[in-house]
Amino acid sequence: MNKLRPGLVSDGSSPLLNEKHETYAVARAKGVSQAAADAAAQRVSSIIVPMRESGSTLQQIAEALNAAGVPTPRGREWKPMSVKNALTRLDAA
Repeated sequence: MNKLRPGLVSDGSSPLLNEKHETYAVARAKGVSQAAADAAAQRVSSIIVPMRESGSTLQQIAEALNAAGVPTPRGREWKPMSVKNALTRLDAA
């Protein structure tokens, strides 16, 4: 296996992406440190974890965060994928 970049490896057929490393790689590429993204996930954990456990979709959670005026780590609106990334960070903690 050749290591192409953190979280991305290739066995000669198709690249495999580890979800945890993918989340960190995306955050780094966007200029958000791992620590800042982890802290942001912790700040919204009391909202997103119970909502997800009660069956809310990622879209519903994003809409709730946006309605409450809670910004993402980059100061933008929440999208379903940003909620998923926050949940992934909380699972990794």
